[in-house]
Amino acid sequence: MQENKLREDLVLYGRKLVELGLVVASGGNISVRLDDSMLISPSGLAFDELKPQDFVKVNL
Repeated sequence: MQENKLREDLVLYGRKLVELGLVVASGGNISVRLDDSMLISPSGLAFDELKPQDFVKVNL
């Protein structure tokens, strides 16, 4: 899957978690593995405020 699509999906999943009442405030982090790296959300940012460019790519 392409990195940009994964970033957009993570934003949608974050909003859905808030909508369903499954997280409170920032609720931790959302991440996904992408080959030999990961996309990770920043700490302290509410899931329903995330944008695709907020995710940091970290090499494993």
